[in-house]
Amino acid sequence: MKRQRMSLKDLSEADRQAIGQRSPGRSSRRADPRAPATTSKHRNIKTEIDGIVFDSKLEATRYADLKLMEKAGSISNLELQKPFEIVINEQRICKYVADFVYNDANGDQVVEDAKGQLTPVYRLKKKLMLAVLGIEIVEVYAGKK
Repeated sequence: MKRQRMSLKDLSEADRQAIGQRSPGRSSRRADPRAPATTSKHRNIKTEIDGIVFDSKLEATRYADLKLMEKAGSISNLELQKPFEIVINEQRICKYVADFVYNDANGDQVVEDAKGQLTPVYRLKKKLMLAVLGIEIVEVYAGKK
């Protein structure tokens, strides 16, 4: 049996929606901008603290904890969403964005990520961070600090 090759143009509107493709000329915006956004892939709830919107409640809670620790003097130089470029043989492999980076009481840099799920991409980037940059990522889970 010979297979026919199809393009997205050959699909009906219903078929395009089923595979997540927009019709040509259609906007990707929601019809009503006040309507709630669709749920995220990992079911995180965006949370705002100090005018900063965090991707999850866990990340927002951890930020609040770290701000208190910084105010108390047990950590310093708190940074949010700090990017790290992973380069091997002058070839950019990927970028890892840490949730939090700070210096602990000893002055050592701590790279921290608030995790609800360990995705395969995250696991790979964690290994690359250690192998290429010598940086170990500290993972914080719900209920653990």
